[in-house]
Amino acid sequence: VGETGWKAQPAVIMAGGCCSSGAGAAPASVAFMLVPWKGAELWRLLGLCAAASVAQATGKILLAWLRARRMHRMMADIPFANYESSGTVKGVSTDFRKHRLRMHDFLLDASRGMPVSKMIGLRFEPKQCFFLVRDPAGIKHFLKDNFENYTKPSAEGNVQFHMLNMWLGAGIFTFQHGVGSPDNGHAWLTQRKIAANIFSKANFQNNMGEVFTLKAQHMCELLQGRAEKCEKVDIQKLFFEFTMDSIMRIFFGEDADTMGGTSCTYGDAYDKAHREMLAYTRPNMTFLYMLQYLPLPLGGFDGLAWQINKVLNPHYHEFRRACRVLDVESDSLVAKCRADPQISKRRDLLALFIQS
Repeated sequence: VGETGWKAQPAVIMAGGCCSSGAGAAPASVAFMLVPWKGAELWRLLGLCAAASVAQATGKILLAWLRARRMHRMMADIPFANYESSGTVKGVSTDFRKHRLRMHDFLLDASRGMPVSKMIGLRFEPKQCFFLVRDPAGIKHFLKDNFENYTKPSAEGNVQFHMLNMWLGAGIFTFQHGVGSPDNGHAWLTQRKIAANIFSKANFQNNMGEVFTLKAQHMCELLQGRAEKCEKVDIQKLFFEFTMDSIMRIFFGEDADTMGGTSCTYGDAYDKAHREMLAYTRPNMTFLYMLQYLPLPLGGFDGLAWQINKVLNPHYHEFRRACRVLDVESDSLVAKCRADPQISKRRDLLALFIQS
């Protein structure tokens, strides 16, 4: 410090070990010294950081543009689907946001009358090139004839599957398969073999058929009661509840009656996670993809900028809250099933999976 005190200029604190030698030496102490930086040196460092950031962002955008251009050339002969924002800067991203509550109907309308068609979002973003197939021969090619060459996107590079992994966890719905997967599809194939043994013809004809029949009879009784009272019925909501009640019984061996108005913690959390995931991702999809082009540590997939966006977005908070409820409920269902002394007699899929 000295008599004049600390100098009022930028400085770096450097620490080094300092210890005395000989018997009875005191433990190592830490000595600090200030290495002052001149203003010009500080500005030079900031300029280098800014240049490196610009170069990094430019390189990311250029590489993405080259990939997207290659995809556009490969799809040059494929006609555009019928959507309003074709040829605009954001492309189909604007239509996705507009039709986010009727996405399946929008895709059906946009591709109507065309065996194959395409949709393009941001021109330089390869993840926003979409290929719509309605031709049965094309669908057969993807799902059967050449199945190993097509897989799901990686959770480390795709916004939707990043969120799906948080919602559904690691399993057959999120594992990649085929030659393009990191493990050549081993994890997916293991899950597929277990599922093939569980989803047998006997299970469909017996347990699943019985459950669907029982729940359908209950739904008819509810509709009869509403009809007698001349009450309006939200039939779509009722079918959703019919599906959830059936699935709770078939998958977990649990009785649920959401059709009758009884709350189901697992079902409520599952539906809420789905709604909040879509409410978060679909309006922000273009913005989230743009964030990855920012320089590190702000940019990158799930980088600091995306983390800040998550903190500030209420839909993401509700999504994570619902996922935590699902984690607790799932652990409880598994523990209850494992502890059931009659597990060998159960026919629900969870019990069959545990015993497989």
